[in-house]
Amino acid sequence: MESQRLSKATPVLISEPVHWEIEFRFFVLERRVMTFSSYWRGNHSTRLPDGSWEPWLAEGEEAQNFLQALLADPAVQIPPAIVIDIGKIRGRGWAVIEANAAWAAGIYGCNPLQILTVLARACVSRSDLSADDARWECNRNARGRR
Repeated sequence: MESQRLSKATPVLISEPVHWEIEFRFFVLERRVMTFSSYWRGNHSTRLPDGSWEPWLAEGEEAQNFLQALLADPAVQIPPAIVIDIGKIRGRGWAVIEANAAWAAGIYGCNPLQILTVLARACVSRSDLSADDARWECNRNARGRR
């Protein structure tokens, strides 16, 4: 069996540990927020005992403003349908936590009907991919091996 080691030239992102005060999940379609929800505050879930999700009030507006600025920046390349998690770092402010495939992200307190529109855009048949969409294809390198 051949070794699966990474090349020494493989870039690695290194960051200092941070403390996230609150975290939000955003379902994004064509650079528009379709739905979002908080999911974590400090060291606990924002899901309440009755199954509903904690209201986000001013923090939700701040989070949405941060993400809207990111989505408005043409230098930021994102797929047409994506889930972006953002949070507020203690003493620093808002930052992107990670991006997730829309079809592999939990929904938390997001609107399920709005999520479906994002999922429909994320799950395009390979034969229907536009040239622009093709650059986001997950199995692009595997295409010739099938």
